[in-house]
Amino acid sequence: MINVEAKGYGVESEQIIIASKKELNMIEVPIDITYKGIINSSKKNPLTHGIEVIGTIIRCSLNERSLLLLGLPGAIISLTGILSGILLLIEYNKFKVFNIPYLLICMIGLLFGTILSVAAVLLYAINRFKKKT
Repeated sequence: MINVEAKGYGVESEQIIIASKKELNMIEVPIDITYKGIINSSKKNPLTHGIEVIGTIIRCSLNERSLLLLGLPGAIISLTGILSGILLLIEYNKFKVFNIPYLLICMIGLLFGTILSVAAVLLYAINRFKKKT
């Protein structure tokens, strides 16, 4: 039995992801459906359908690889903030002028990098806890 969390059109994507993780064999069975008297058989806009499917794929990927998908970018963004802070200090010591763009890059980089890194570690810990229980 495959338990899925997605609702709506994201269910199929999650079922395929879970089945491939469990190494289940999948085959595609072509079907042909004709709706008589119905012009538009789709209930959802294709854009919202696509966003829902992509959201499901992103959620499943983040659950499995949070350290790679959030932690690595968080570390890179934090490093960018630190390097910008170092450049800010060098500029200030050299010219006695406070460079606002370096300050903004430093603060934003450190803030977002820290948020991404903490989110990655929390998601990783939650997923490890869920797998143990």
